Amino acid sequence: MQRDYLSINNVPTRILTWGKTLLDDFDETDELIVVISGNPGITEFYIEFLDQLHAKTNASIWILSHAGHEIVDKNNVPSRQGNKKVYDLEGQIKHKRIFIEKYVLPKGIKFNLIGHSIGAYIILELLKNETINSKVHHNYLLFPTIEYMAETPNGVFIMSILRPLKFLLLPLIYFIYILPMFIKIFLISLYIKFADIPKRFINIVLEFVHPYTFQNFCDMGMDEMYTVRARNDDIIKANLEKITLYYGKSDCWVPISYYDKIKKEIYGINAQLCDKNYKHAFVLHDSIEMGDLVGEWIQKNKTN
Repeated sequence: MQRDYLSINNVPTRILTWGKTLLDDFDETDELIVVISGNPGITEFYIEFLDQLHAKTNASIWILSHAGHEIVDKNNVPSRQGNKKVYDLEGQIKHKRIFIEKYVLPKGIKFNLIGHSIGAYIILELLKNETINSKVHHNYLLFPTIEYMAETPNGVFIMSILRPLKFLLLPLIYFIYILPMFIKIFLISLYIKFADIPKRFINIVLEFVHPYTFQNFCDMGMDEMYTVRARNDDIIKANLEKITLYYGKSDCWVPISYYDKIKKEIYGINAQLCDKNYKHAFVLHDSIEMGDLVGEWIQKNKTN
């Protein structure tokens, strides 16, 4: 794995790559997978999953952070003033489109897209671009938040509880941010234990405890509540043969009723229901298993 840093839509962005890098040439036999994360869009959460996926497929894999979700240079944090539209959902879609147009399409090869959670919604929006669509071999939408997020159990909680508390949470994050590191780590250790997050993620969770990134997570998440409404059946039906969706059985962001509904309303849709109790945030506990599963799909679709 290699770490790279780019300016995309004037936002410093972290890129992780497996196999061939952004600077390498590709030939027609090379495989490339581009991954779009959920929110928060912190690439480091996905390392174990993508390590396993790379081992399973031997494909080159690229994942980029969401705009403003990772700090590339702590001495040069971008200003949010006048730039809020860069960090909302529409801005994140533009951020991914610019990346693909500048770094993926010039490689001249077909590529696969993997989207997790809101990353699935972003992929459906990207498929509206005919140039990008024509180069996509297949799309894998994992635990896809592609409809009525505000009506889900987690969406109701955010809109009724967290939204009114947002202006209290930001000062709290700022207070924690300025604490000495050993106190900060102690508090985060308590939090990850309570939230059932493995200890190995403690340094990644530190990314949350920064006013800049926290505000960007929140703004994007709140925008998702208002923007992700009716499912875009037109784009799904137009790309039916190159979309695979994977739903969880107990997902508070994507209720099982959403799976039942899409299976009923879109004939021939390749939507699968997880029978292994993988969680929406699979990168915390089920990375290797999901890497194997998605790798098997990709290998199978190579021959189709």
